[in-house]
Amino acid sequence: MKKLVWAIPFLILLSLPTIWQKLQSQTISYHDYQITGKITDEESIKDAVDVVLINNDAANSENIEAYLDTLSPESRKATKKELTTFFKTYDVTHDILSIKVLEQSNQKIVLEVTKESHNHNQATFTDHRAENVITLQKQTGNWKIVETFLNNTQKL
Repeated sequence: MKKLVWAIPFLILLSLPTIWQKLQSQTISYHDYQITGKITDEESIKDAVDVVLINNDAANSENIEAYLDTLSPESRKATKKELTTFFKTYDVTHDILSIKVLEQSNQKIVLEVTKESHNHNQATFTDHRAENVITLQKQTGNWKIVETFLNNTQKL
């Protein structure tokens, strides 16, 4: 009996990190996605996710102007040149698999967006799955993408 009395508090202590992490994590449903993570303002997350979805749709339809409109003004010129070349060379589609909130404040949101990218022509491009860490900032009242980097890229 004494062992059981000591085992219960010990098991509770062992489970505290998991419980704490779950308490800090939240899940919301938006469009076709279950958005998880550190959500403190649901409406801001939805607005930021809308920007990411518009950006992804613009990439899939090769709509350079719509794509650039989702970016901060500082990023547009260099990105336009890169996109023009990319769209002329490749026929790639990007499917969003999951969205996770890594960080959120009034002026900044960092999302981890897992995507699969698939090549549809003969150009050399490897199908892959990657975690895209996307940083958005609020600029003149709207969320804009200021940085994206790939993490954990896996060939398909």
